[in-house]
Amino acid sequence: MLVVEDDRGIAESLVRGLRQAGYAVEGVRTGHAALAAPSPDVVLLDLGLPDIDGGRGAPEAAGPVRCGDHRRDRPG
Repeated sequence: MLVVEDDRGIAESLVRGLRQAGYAVEGVRTGHAALAAPSPDVVLLDLGLPDIDGGRGAPEAAGPVRCGDHRRDRPG
């Protein structure tokens, strides 16, 4: 899972909470960093990023849509 959020406090809270819930999470603070990251299964995207308009960039960066539970504590 990738969290893309430029507000440090919000990003840290989201990443910490998701990790405590058992998810494998990485956090980045810019749209450019998100586009450079390995393709995650899930992206939580701030639509108001300073470098990329999340509302316009999200469809361009989206790959296939998949659903599933990828928690570390559950069998894959």
